[in-house]
Amino acid sequence: MKILFFSGTGNSYATAKLIAGREGMLFDMASSVIEKVKDEYVGIVLPCYCNDIPQKAREFLQKVQIESDYIFAIVTCGLSAGNSFITINNILKEKGLQLSYAKKLVLPDSCIVFATKTEKAKSLLASHQERVNEINSDLSEKIKTPMPKDKKTPTMYTKLLWRLFKGFYKLDDKKTNGRCISCGKCLEYCPVKNIIMQDKKIIFGDSCENCFACIQRCDKMAIQFGKIQVSNATRYYHPIISED
Repeated sequence: MKILFFSGTGNSYATAKLIAGREGMLFDMASSVIEKVKDEYVGIVLPCYCNDIPQKAREFLQKVQIESDYIFAIVTCGLSAGNSFITINNILKEKGLQLSYAKKLVLPDSCIVFATKTEKAKSLLASHQERVNEINSDLSEKIKTPMPKDKKTPTMYTKLLWRLFKGFYKLDDKKTNGRCISCGKCLEYCPVKNIIMQDKKIIFGDSCENCFACIQRCDKMAIQFGKIQVSNATRYYHPIISED
């Protein structure tokens, strides 16, 4: 089994790792330079951001060559997978392929605006392994699921959501506050390497996926996304990141 994954705060990485087990191989879509993936099982595991898949994952899937008779996709999300499966399947169709299995997996939401309540987050994490076991059972039997029909509405909704975030919350105005100690950890946390340090100052580039990894994982809570600031109540990243 080979799994292509994209992850910011760890939900999709943890899910991919649990599905792959000891024998599967993981490829990070944010950094891998692999051009071809061939296996009996090929998986795609990624998060849903504002109703669709991350741009970096989209670009990777458009470029990579996949050879498999059974391609599955797992989308981690706080509530809805939105247009994600439609997008993935449309990319595969352009290659003469299609998804065999699609499943959303609800986990704590890393988006600070939609932060999952603490007790619910604990419950979702506690049942994570069990729900992945159910997915693995389906995969072992090569169960096929129906694909959602392509509609224009989800795409329009995605655009509206991004406009709301960038317009109202000033999401593109990323900066550090007085608590920043220039430790540079956020450079490591960013999956797309959008953050650099110059003269001990953190500088954000223009290719941010808004995965919230840097703002959520900063020990000092020293990063702001416009009006959005993290707090102890809204801070979240999958515990598997700390374990690894």
